[in-house]
Amino acid sequence: MSATIGLKQKSGYSTYKLYTLILVLSPILRQYKSGIPGVTLAELTLGITGLLVFGKEFKISFNKALPLIYLWFIGVFLSLNSYFFQQCIYFESVSRLIRFSFYVFLVVIATNCFQLSYALKILKILSIAVSIYIIGQTIVYNILGVILPFKILLFPLWNDIDTGYMLNFASKYYFRPSGVFVEPGYAAQFLLPSLAFSLFGWRNEEKVDYKCVVLIFTAMILTTSAQGIFLGMFVLGVFLMYKIRKNEKFTGVYEKLLLIALILILLVAFFSLDYIQLAINKVTGEVRAGSSFALRVYRGFAVFAQLPVIYKIVGVGHGNMGNFVLANDIITKYDSAKTTLDYADYSSGLSTVLVSYGIIGFLFLIAMYISLVRNTKGAFRLIGMTFIIMSFVANISFSVLIVFYLSLIYSGYTDRNVKLHNSKVVLL
Repeated sequence: MSATIGLKQKSGYSTYKLYTLILVLSPILRQYKSGIPGVTLAELTLGITGLLVFGKEFKISFNKALPLIYLWFIGVFLSLNSYFFQQCIYFESVSRLIRFSFYVFLVVIATNCFQLSYALKILKILSIAVSIYIIGQTIVYNILGVILPFKILLFPLWNDIDTGYMLNFASKYYFRPSGVFVEPGYAAQFLLPSLAFSLFGWRNEEKVDYKCVVLIFTAMILTTSAQGIFLGMFVLGVFLMYKIRKNEKFTGVYEKLLLIALILILLVAFFSLDYIQLAINKVTGEVRAGSSFALRVYRGFAVFAQLPVIYKIVGVGHGNMGNFVLANDIITKYDSAKTTLDYADYSSGLSTVLVSYGIIGFLFLIAMYISLVRNTKGAFRLIGMTFIIMSFVANISFSVLIVFYLSLIYSGYTDRNVKLHNSKVVLL
Protein backbone atom coordinates (compact mmCIF):
# COMPACT_ATOMS: atom_id res chain seq x y z
CA MET A 1 0.00 0.00 0.00
CA SER A 2 1.38 3.45 -0.78
CA ALA A 3 0.53 7.00 0.12
CA THR A 4 1.73 9.79 -2.08
CA ILE A 5 3.01 12.81 -0.18
CA GLY A 6 2.45 15.15 -3.08
CA LEU A 7 -0.13 14.21 -5.73
CA LYS A 8 -0.04 17.85 -6.68
CA GLN A 9 3.65 18.26 -5.95
CA LYS A 10 4.46 20.89 -8.56
CA SER A 11 1.50 23.12 -7.75
CA GLY A 12 1.92 22.57 -4.04
CA TYR A 13 5.69 22.94 -3.82
CA SER A 14 5.57 26.68 -3.16
CA THR A 15 2.96 26.10 -0.45
CA TYR A 16 5.18 23.46 1.13
CA LYS A 17 8.12 25.88 1.13
CA LEU A 18 5.96 28.58 2.71
CA TYR A 19 4.83 26.18 5.45
CA THR A 20 8.45 25.12 5.98
CA LEU A 21 9.54 28.75 6.23
CA ILE A 22 6.89 29.52 8.86
CA LEU A 23 7.93 26.40 10.81
CA VAL A 24 11.54 27.57 10.92
CA LEU A 25 10.45 31.08 11.92
CA SER A 26 7.93 29.86 14.52
CA PRO A 27 10.29 30.17 17.54
CA ILE A 28 10.52 33.89 16.71
CA LEU A 29 6.90 34.39 15.69
CA ARG A 30 5.54 32.74 18.85
CA GLN A 31 6.69 35.79 20.84
CA TYR A 32 4.18 38.08 19.12
CA LYS A 33 0.43 38.58 19.34
CA SER A 34 -1.52 37.94 16.15
CA GLY A 35 -4.37 40.34 16.82
CA ILE A 36 -6.67 37.41 17.64
CA PRO A 37 -7.09 37.03 21.43
CA GLY A 38 -5.23 34.00 22.76
CA VAL A 39 -3.48 33.23 19.46
CA THR A 40 0.20 33.92 18.80
CA LEU A 41 1.52 35.03 15.42
CA ALA A 42 3.21 31.65 15.01
CA GLU A 43 -0.05 29.78 15.60
CA LEU A 44 -1.99 31.98 13.18
CA THR A 45 0.54 31.73 10.33
CA LEU A 46 1.11 28.01 10.88
CA GLY A 47 -2.64 27.43 10.93
CA ILE A 48 -3.22 29.27 7.66
CA THR A 49 -0.34 27.64 5.78
CA GLY A 50 -1.07 24.25 7.35
CA LEU A 51 -4.65 24.36 6.09
CA LEU A 52 -3.39 25.35 2.63
CA VAL A 53 -1.14 22.30 2.60
CA PHE A 54 -3.91 20.08 3.94
CA GLY A 55 -6.21 21.31 1.15
CA LYS A 56 -3.73 20.10 -1.46
CA GLU A 57 -3.43 16.58 -0.03
CA PHE A 58 -5.71 13.68 -0.91
CA LYS A 59 -3.87 11.38 1.47
CA ILE A 60 -1.90 12.18 4.59
CA SER A 61 0.58 9.70 6.04
CA PHE A 62 0.45 9.38 9.82
CA ASN A 63 3.22 6.80 10.09
CA LYS A 64 6.07 8.98 11.33
CA ALA A 65 3.99 10.79 13.92
CA LEU A 66 2.14 7.73 15.27
CA PRO A 67 3.82 7.82 18.73
CA LEU A 68 2.80 11.48 19.06
CA ILE A 69 -0.73 10.69 17.90
CA TYR A 70 -0.97 7.86 20.44
CA LEU A 71 0.15 10.28 23.17
CA TRP A 72 -2.44 12.81 22.04
CA PHE A 73 -5.23 10.22 21.90
CA ILE A 74 -4.49 8.77 25.34
CA GLY A 75 -4.13 12.32 26.66
CA VAL A 76 -7.59 13.28 25.44
CA PHE A 77 -9.09 10.04 26.77
CA LEU A 78 -7.46 10.37 30.21
CA SER A 79 -8.31 14.07 30.44
CA LEU A 80 -12.00 13.50 29.75
CA ASN A 81 -12.09 10.77 32.39
CA SER A 82 -10.25 12.95 34.88
CA TYR A 83 -12.62 15.86 34.29
CA PHE A 84 -15.50 13.43 34.90
CA PHE A 85 -13.96 12.19 38.18
CA GLN A 86 -13.47 15.77 39.36
CA GLN A 87 -16.98 16.79 38.27
CA CYS A 88 -15.40 20.02 37.13
CA ILE A 89 -14.00 21.38 33.88
CA TYR A 90 -12.38 24.74 33.22
CA PHE A 91 -12.34 26.82 30.07
CA GLU A 92 -8.53 27.10 30.25
CA SER A 93 -8.20 23.31 30.28
CA VAL A 94 -10.41 22.84 27.23
CA SER A 95 -8.70 25.63 25.29
CA ARG A 96 -5.26 24.19 26.07
CA LEU A 97 -6.38 20.74 24.96
CA ILE A 98 -7.63 22.19 21.68
CA ARG A 99 -4.34 24.06 21.27
CA PHE A 100 -2.29 20.89 21.78
CA SER A 101 -4.52 19.05 19.29
CA PHE A 102 -3.77 21.84 16.84
CA TYR A 103 -0.02 21.36 17.39
CA VAL A 104 -0.33 17.63 16.70
CA PHE A 105 -2.17 18.45 13.46
CA LEU A 106 0.65 20.81 12.44
CA VAL A 107 3.29 18.17 13.12
CA VAL A 108 1.40 15.57 11.06
CA ILE A 109 1.18 18.05 8.18
CA ALA A 110 4.92 18.73 8.50
CA THR A 111 5.78 15.04 8.23
CA ASN A 112 4.14 15.07 4.81
CA CYS A 113 5.48 18.29 3.31
CA PHE A 114 8.52 19.52 5.25
CA GLN A 115 11.20 20.66 2.78
CA LEU A 116 14.38 19.73 4.66
CA SER A 117 16.97 21.23 2.29
CA TYR A 118 15.12 24.53 2.18
CA ALA A 119 14.61 24.48 5.96
CA LEU A 120 18.31 23.93 6.63
CA LYS A 121 19.24 26.76 4.31
CA ILE A 122 16.94 29.20 6.12
CA LEU A 123 17.85 27.86 9.56
CA LYS A 124 21.57 28.29 8.90
CA ILE A 125 21.15 31.89 7.71
CA LEU A 126 18.95 32.78 10.69
CA SER A 127 21.23 31.09 13.21
CA ILE A 128 24.30 32.90 11.92
CA ALA A 129 22.43 36.22 11.93
CA VAL A 130 21.05 35.69 15.45
CA SER A 131 24.46 34.61 16.78
CA ILE A 132 26.21 37.64 15.29
CA TYR A 133 23.49 39.88 16.68
CA ILE A 134 23.87 38.40 20.18
CA ILE A 135 27.62 39.02 20.05
CA GLY A 136 26.93 42.53 18.75
CA GLN A 137 24.46 43.20 21.58
CA THR A 138 27.12 42.17 24.09
CA ILE A 139 29.82 44.39 22.59
CA VAL A 140 27.57 47.44 22.18
CA TYR A 141 26.19 47.20 25.72
CA ASN A 142 29.60 46.76 27.35
CA ILE A 143 31.12 49.67 25.38
CA LEU A 144 28.23 52.12 25.06
CA GLY A 145 25.74 50.90 27.66
CA VAL A 146 23.09 50.66 24.94
CA ILE A 147 20.81 47.65 24.45
CA LEU A 148 20.20 46.86 20.80
CA PRO A 149 16.49 46.09 20.23
CA PHE A 150 15.24 42.53 20.45
CA LYS A 151 11.77 43.34 19.09
CA ILE A 152 11.99 43.21 15.28
CA LEU A 153 8.33 43.06 14.23
CA LEU A 154 5.59 45.68 14.50
CA PHE A 155 3.24 43.24 16.22
CA PRO A 156 2.90 43.61 20.02
CA LEU A 157 4.80 41.10 22.11
CA TRP A 158 2.95 38.17 23.68
CA ASN A 159 4.53 38.96 27.03
CA ASP A 160 4.54 42.63 28.02
CA ILE A 161 8.28 43.30 28.14
CA ASP A 162 10.25 46.16 26.64
CA THR A 163 13.80 47.46 26.29
CA GLY A 164 13.32 49.71 29.32
CA TYR A 165 12.63 46.68 31.49
CA MET A 166 15.73 44.91 30.17
CA LEU A 167 17.89 48.01 30.72
CA ASN A 168 16.62 48.31 34.28
CA PHE A 169 17.29 44.60 34.88
CA ALA A 170 20.80 44.92 33.43
CA SER A 171 21.63 47.90 35.65
CA LYS A 172 20.49 46.04 38.77
CA TYR A 173 21.93 42.64 37.94
CA TYR A 174 23.73 41.92 34.66
CA PHE A 175 22.99 42.17 30.96
CA ARG A 176 21.84 39.02 29.17
CA PRO A 177 21.81 39.35 25.38
CA SER A 178 19.05 37.40 23.65
CA GLY A 179 19.24 38.40 19.99
CA VAL A 180 15.74 38.74 18.57
CA PHE A 181 14.19 36.80 21.45
CA VAL A 182 12.57 38.14 24.62
CA GLU A 183 14.46 35.65 26.77
CA PRO A 184 18.00 34.22 26.50
CA GLY A 185 16.55 30.73 26.97
CA TYR A 186 14.41 31.18 23.86
CA ALA A 187 17.52 32.10 21.86
CA ALA A 188 19.32 28.99 23.11
CA GLN A 189 16.37 26.75 22.24
CA PHE A 190 16.40 28.11 18.70
CA LEU A 191 20.18 27.76 18.25
CA LEU A 192 20.61 24.23 19.63
CA PRO A 193 19.42 22.39 16.46
CA SER A 194 21.76 24.56 14.38
CA LEU A 195 24.68 23.60 16.62
CA ALA A 196 23.90 19.93 15.97
CA PHE A 197 23.67 20.44 12.20
CA SER A 198 26.91 22.44 12.24
CA LEU A 199 28.70 19.53 13.88
CA PHE A 200 27.28 16.73 11.76
CA GLY A 201 27.17 18.81 8.58
CA TRP A 202 24.36 20.86 7.10
CA ARG A 203 24.39 18.72 3.96
CA ASN A 204 27.31 16.32 4.19
CA GLU A 205 27.24 14.22 7.35
CA GLU A 206 31.04 13.96 7.37
CA LYS A 207 31.75 17.70 7.08
CA VAL A 208 31.85 19.81 10.23
CA ASP A 209 31.13 23.52 9.87
CA TYR A 210 33.59 24.74 12.48
CA LYS A 211 32.92 28.42 11.83
CA CYS A 212 29.25 27.96 12.66
CA VAL A 213 30.09 25.81 15.69
CA VAL A 214 32.33 28.50 17.18
CA LEU A 215 29.94 31.33 16.30
CA ILE A 216 26.77 29.65 17.58
CA PHE A 217 28.26 28.26 20.77
CA THR A 218 29.90 31.61 21.57
CA ALA A 219 26.48 33.26 21.24
CA MET A 220 24.89 30.62 23.47
CA ILE A 221 27.53 31.23 26.14
CA LEU A 222 26.96 34.99 26.00
CA THR A 223 23.22 34.56 26.61
CA THR A 224 24.13 33.06 30.02
CA SER A 225 21.17 30.73 29.59
CA ALA A 226 21.86 27.79 31.89
CA GLN A 227 19.92 25.37 29.70
CA GLY A 228 21.65 26.73 26.60
CA ILE A 229 25.16 26.41 28.02
CA PHE A 230 24.74 22.94 29.48
CA LEU A 231 22.76 21.55 26.54
CA GLY A 232 25.33 23.09 24.20
CA MET A 233 28.06 21.26 26.12
CA PHE A 234 25.97 18.10 25.92
CA VAL A 235 25.69 18.45 22.12
CA LEU A 236 29.46 18.97 21.80
CA GLY A 237 30.17 16.07 24.16
CA VAL A 238 27.92 13.63 22.30
CA PHE A 239 29.50 14.64 19.00
CA LEU A 240 33.03 14.10 20.33
CA MET A 241 32.06 10.68 21.67
CA TYR A 242 30.57 9.90 18.26
CA LYS A 243 33.89 10.77 16.62
CA ILE A 244 35.90 8.77 19.14
CA ARG A 245 33.61 5.79 18.67
CA LYS A 246 34.26 5.94 14.92
CA ASN A 247 38.00 6.21 15.63
CA GLU A 248 38.19 9.47 13.72
CA LYS A 249 40.66 12.28 14.37
CA PHE A 250 40.43 15.97 13.63
CA THR A 251 42.86 16.51 10.77
CA GLY A 252 44.11 19.62 9.00
CA VAL A 253 45.75 22.70 10.46
CA TYR A 254 42.68 24.83 9.78
CA GLU A 255 40.36 22.50 11.64
CA LYS A 256 42.81 22.20 14.55
CA LEU A 257 43.05 25.96 14.88
CA LEU A 258 39.28 26.27 14.99
CA LEU A 259 39.08 23.49 17.55
CA ILE A 260 41.68 25.28 19.68
CA ALA A 261 39.70 28.51 19.35
CA LEU A 262 36.58 26.72 20.56
CA ILE A 263 38.45 25.31 23.57
CA LEU A 264 39.80 28.77 24.39
CA ILE A 265 36.31 30.23 24.26
CA LEU A 266 35.14 27.58 26.69
CA LEU A 267 38.06 28.21 29.05
CA VAL A 268 37.62 31.98 29.00
CA ALA A 269 33.88 31.69 29.46
CA PHE A 270 34.02 29.36 32.44
CA PHE A 271 36.96 30.87 34.28
CA SER A 272 36.78 34.59 33.49
CA LEU A 273 33.22 35.77 32.94
CA ASP A 274 31.37 36.44 36.17
CA TYR A 275 27.93 36.28 34.61
CA ILE A 276 28.66 32.78 33.29
CA GLN A 277 29.22 31.79 36.90
CA LEU A 278 25.84 33.30 37.71
CA ALA A 279 24.28 31.10 35.04
CA ILE A 280 25.94 28.05 36.56
CA ASN A 281 24.69 29.08 40.00
CA LYS A 282 21.14 28.83 38.65
CA VAL A 283 21.65 25.08 38.54
CA THR A 284 23.87 24.59 41.57
CA GLY A 285 22.55 27.18 43.98
CA GLU A 286 19.03 28.27 43.17
CA VAL A 287 16.94 25.35 44.37
CA ARG A 288 14.93 27.61 46.61
CA ALA A 289 11.23 28.37 46.87
CA GLY A 290 9.97 30.43 43.97
CA SER A 291 13.18 30.38 41.92
CA SER A 292 12.79 29.77 38.21
CA PHE A 293 14.93 26.62 38.36
CA ALA A 294 13.00 25.18 41.31
CA LEU A 295 9.65 25.88 39.68
CA ARG A 296 10.62 24.43 36.30
CA VAL A 297 12.59 21.38 37.38
CA TYR A 298 11.35 20.22 40.78
CA ARG A 299 7.90 21.62 41.43
CA GLY A 300 5.96 19.47 38.94
CA PHE A 301 7.27 16.24 40.47
CA ALA A 302 6.54 17.56 43.97
CA VAL A 303 2.95 18.26 42.91
CA PHE A 304 2.64 14.75 41.45
CA ALA A 305 3.83 13.23 44.74
CA GLN A 306 0.88 14.86 46.53
CA LEU A 307 -1.83 13.76 44.11
CA PRO A 308 -4.44 11.20 45.21
CA VAL A 309 -3.70 7.71 43.83
CA ILE A 310 -6.40 7.85 41.14
CA TYR A 311 -4.95 11.06 39.72
CA LYS A 312 -1.44 9.67 39.85
CA ILE A 313 -2.72 6.99 37.47
CA VAL A 314 -4.90 9.02 35.07
CA GLY A 315 -3.64 12.55 35.74
CA VAL A 316 -5.58 15.70 36.54
CA GLY A 317 -6.38 16.45 32.90
CA HIS A 318 -4.68 18.40 30.16
CA GLY A 319 -3.97 22.01 31.08
CA ASN A 320 -5.60 21.52 34.46
CA MET A 321 -2.59 21.43 36.77
CA GLY A 322 -2.88 24.99 38.06
CA ASN A 323 -6.62 24.81 38.66
CA PHE A 324 -6.32 21.44 40.41
CA VAL A 325 -3.49 22.68 42.64
CA LEU A 326 -5.41 25.80 43.68
CA ALA A 327 -8.71 23.95 44.16
CA ASN A 328 -7.12 21.27 46.35
CA ASP A 329 -4.69 23.52 48.25
CA ILE A 330 -1.63 21.56 47.14
CA ILE A 331 1.53 23.25 48.43
CA THR A 332 5.16 22.31 47.77
CA LYS A 333 8.39 23.69 49.18
CA TYR A 334 9.28 24.98 45.71
CA ASP A 335 6.21 27.20 45.31
CA SER A 336 6.40 30.90 44.64
CA ALA A 337 4.91 33.32 47.17
CA LYS A 338 2.47 34.32 44.44
CA THR A 339 -0.64 32.14 44.16
CA THR A 340 -1.80 33.08 40.67
CA LEU A 341 -2.87 30.49 38.12
CA ASP A 342 0.25 31.12 36.02
CA TYR A 343 2.54 30.25 38.92
CA ALA A 344 0.40 27.28 39.89
CA ASP A 345 0.88 25.96 36.33
CA TYR A 346 4.65 26.42 36.38
CA SER A 347 6.59 23.20 35.72
CA SER A 348 8.75 21.45 33.15
CA GLY A 349 7.35 19.72 30.08
CA LEU A 350 8.11 16.26 31.45
CA SER A 351 6.48 16.79 34.83
CA THR A 352 3.53 18.58 33.20
CA VAL A 353 2.76 15.43 31.20
CA LEU A 354 3.15 13.31 34.33
CA VAL A 355 0.70 15.47 36.32
CA SER A 356 -1.72 15.96 33.41
CA TYR A 357 -1.86 12.39 32.06
CA GLY A 358 -0.68 10.39 35.06
CA ILE A 359 1.55 7.34 34.92
CA ILE A 360 -0.41 5.92 31.97
CA GLY A 361 0.14 8.95 29.78
CA PHE A 362 3.73 9.30 30.97
CA LEU A 363 4.51 5.82 29.64
CA PHE A 364 3.22 6.87 26.22
CA LEU A 365 5.49 9.92 26.38
CA ILE A 366 8.49 7.71 27.14
CA ALA A 367 7.54 5.48 24.20
CA MET A 368 7.50 8.54 21.94
CA TYR A 369 10.90 9.63 23.23
CA ILE A 370 12.34 6.19 22.58
CA SER A 371 11.02 6.24 19.01
CA LEU A 372 12.66 9.64 18.39
CA VAL A 373 16.08 8.30 19.35
CA ARG A 374 15.67 4.80 17.93
CA ASN A 375 14.53 5.86 14.46
CA THR A 376 16.95 8.72 13.84
CA LYS A 377 20.69 9.13 13.48
CA GLY A 378 23.34 11.80 13.27
CA ALA A 379 22.18 15.37 13.85
CA PHE A 380 18.52 14.31 13.98
CA ARG A 381 19.15 11.86 16.82
CA LEU A 382 21.18 14.48 18.66
CA ILE A 383 18.37 17.03 18.28
CA GLY A 384 15.94 14.41 19.55
CA MET A 385 18.10 13.75 22.60
CA THR A 386 18.39 17.50 23.21
CA PHE A 387 14.61 17.84 22.93
CA ILE A 388 14.13 15.11 25.53
CA ILE A 389 16.60 16.62 28.00
CA MET A 390 15.09 20.07 27.44
CA SER A 391 11.72 18.70 28.55
CA PHE A 392 13.23 18.23 32.02
CA VAL A 393 13.98 21.94 32.40
CA ALA A 394 11.57 23.78 30.08
CA ASN A 395 7.84 23.59 29.44
CA ILE A 396 8.30 22.47 25.86
CA SER A 397 5.89 19.52 25.63
CA PHE A 398 2.73 21.59 25.15
CA SER A 399 4.17 24.72 23.50
CA VAL A 400 4.39 25.56 19.80
CA LEU A 401 8.11 24.82 20.07
CA ILE A 402 7.19 21.13 19.90
CA VAL A 403 6.10 21.72 16.29
CA PHE A 404 9.49 23.27 15.43
CA TYR A 405 11.51 20.47 17.03
CA LEU A 406 9.44 17.49 15.93
CA SER A 407 9.25 18.78 12.35
CA LEU A 408 13.05 18.80 12.22
CA ILE A 409 13.43 15.45 13.97
CA TYR A 410 10.80 13.64 11.89
CA SER A 411 12.42 14.93 8.67
CA GLY A 412 15.34 12.66 9.53
CA TYR A 413 13.12 9.79 10.64
CA THR A 414 14.05 6.33 9.37
CA ASP A 415 11.26 4.14 10.72
CA ARG A 416 11.78 0.46 9.92
CA ASN A 417 8.36 0.29 8.31
CA VAL A 418 8.86 3.32 6.12
CA LYS A 419 11.05 3.62 3.06
CA LEU A 420 11.62 7.14 1.81
CA HIS A 421 11.96 7.45 -1.93
CA ASN A 422 11.94 10.82 -3.67
CA SER A 423 8.52 12.38 -3.06
CA LYS A 424 6.70 9.22 -1.97
CA VAL A 425 6.32 7.27 1.23
CA VAL A 426 5.95 3.53 0.72
CA LEU A 427 4.42 1.66 3.64
CA LEU A 428 5.91 -1.83 3.80
